[in-house]
Amino acid sequence: MGYDAMFFSRLDYQEKKMRQESRSMIALWRPGVTHFGNQHQVLTNVFKFDYCFPTEFLTGENLDTDDVIVTDKTLHTFNADAQMTKMENYVTEVYKHKKG
Repeated sequence: MGYDAMFFSRLDYQEKKMRQESRSMIALWRPGVTHFGNQHQVLTNVFKFDYCFPTEFLTGENLDTDDVIVTDKTLHTFNADAQMTKMENYVTEVYKHKKG
């Protein structure tokens, strides 16, 4: 295929559940082992959710979601600490299903 790595989200729900439980959302795929041996390897990564940003972090003029991240502590809309906590929680949740 000519790829070094492949990232995807869609796979059978039973396969995804098994990979989450065994923490194997990242794996080395050896396509055509009988033809190529172990010389061709593709790093694969299954996204936990989908191809887009986490819903808590979608921002823009056409998106009806959370506020943008405000880092100025002098403003009453300051939310950087809360947004950082949300990001930490998201990364922790994703990491649960990966080895490393």
